[in-house]
Amino acid sequence: MRSASTAVQGWLYPLLAAAVIYFYWFPRLHSGFWIDEAGTYWIGHGGLTHVWENLQIYPGQSIIYMHLSSLFVTSGGLKEVALRIPSVAAVLIAARLLFVFTERIIGSGSGYLAVLPFLSAGAIVESATNARPYALGLAVILASFLSLREWVHTGSTRQYWIYCLTSSAVVYLHYLFGLVFVPQAIYLLAAHRARRPISWGRVLGAAAFIGAVAIPLVRQVLTVARMAGSWTALRPPGVVSFLLLYPTQTITVVGIALVLYGLLYPKWLKNPAWMEQDDTVLLLTWLLLGPIVVFATARLTGYALFTQRYLIYALLPAFVLIAWALRHVNNERARFAVLAALSLNAFVYVFTLGEPDWRTPLEQAQKLVSPDTPLLLQSGFVESSNLDLSGEPNNSSYLFAPLSAYSLPNQVIPVPYALTPASERLVTQQVEQEALRHRRFALLTGDGTNVEKVLGSWFRDRGYTLSVQHIAGFTLVLYERSSTSPPAI
Repeated sequence: MRSASTAVQGWLYPLLAAAVIYFYWFPRLHSGFWIDEAGTYWIGHGGLTHVWENLQIYPGQSIIYMHLSSLFVTSGGLKEVALRIPSVAAVLIAARLLFVFTERIIGSGSGYLAVLPFLSAGAIVESATNARPYALGLAVILASFLSLREWVHTGSTRQYWIYCLTSSAVVYLHYLFGLVFVPQAIYLLAAHRARRPISWGRVLGAAAFIGAVAIPLVRQVLTVARMAGSWTALRPPGVVSFLLLYPTQTITVVGIALVLYGLLYPKWLKNPAWMEQDDTVLLLTWLLLGPIVVFATARLTGYALFTQRYLIYALLPAFVLIAWALRHVNNERARFAVLAALSLNAFVYVFTLGEPDWRTPLEQAQKLVSPDTPLLLQSGFVESSNLDLSGEPNNSSYLFAPLSAYSLPNQVIPVPYALTPASERLVTQQVEQEALRHRRFALLTGDGTNVEKVLGSWFRDRGYTLSVQHIAGFTLVLYERSSTSPPAI
């Protein structure tokens, strides 16, 4: 029962949710594609019938999501908004599932206490406004966990088959999402210990079904494993990186509010009501196990695996635990004030999220570089550093995928993500050939690699003057040789 004096009108919760979506999600839908989104666009730009063919060229991508997203590829001015529609819809579905899941575990009236922090959390806003499979992964994984718990608690055959179908789709969205089956297995053991009626025959049947559906992925998984050496991190993740995986901004606001309420209005707080033991095991293993495994693997191998979007599923139980904490505030207005505060706090960081987009620098290059000037363009894909770029950019290759969305009139000289002595020679040889006809060159490169430094030194040594502009995570360099200077040889 809630006191009439402290009650909040029920419509205020969906209104706050709508405001969060309108102010934090919608502006981001119009931004340009970052490199992985450009890859999504490239896979689908030939239409649904060419998706499978492109997936063989660009391995490791989500088969389900790429076929779905290809239906939203357009060449119009709203292509970014259109391609992100599936992600927006998926996070809204996930929000509904999270609402139901939270009310099942925490109790009636707790749904919005999880959903509002979820909708305004930085990682969720980013997933909802990215043309990548992570948002769809959130919805499918939540459906998997919810149906698993419902089946365990009710024995429902319908929930069992929902679990089998949604769980079989998990690894088709991202291979690392398969780690969710470990906390699910531990949960089944905890539920059995809590004397819930578990049919182990059905458990084995579900495992066999999920495994059989995953068989077609074996070839792609092996291909990605062979390429893993290309994706190495500059430094291994540390403890701070691990903590920042979770929605720390949201957790901080809730923590401060609870401390202040405890100090100033102690009567508003009630004694902790503990969750059932198997639910606690489910949430904590879901929250921690996958990230710990990937963190340890990244530390040991140096592979760039410990990335928030690969582990986005581990954030979901954090929002259920936030709802559990807020339920201990008796005053509903005080609870709503916390929800409003964390929603407002998101304004501080939500517009700084994400990777640099490619539309802005490519549009600036069109404005500042003459169409007859050759443009050296860096590939945004790390694996290009070890590949032969002869014949690039090529519409049948993803290595310069941004050009499929944002074309250039210039002749493009391909540059790998990072230069080695061998690839530097290949690039400069092409420049030397073009220098017989051109005095000017331009270079567009992302910040944080050695491309600008290596090529800048080469051009300076041959008498070129440099003009540098920094453009939102990219660098545009204009090189010009005096008309009296001989061409580079």
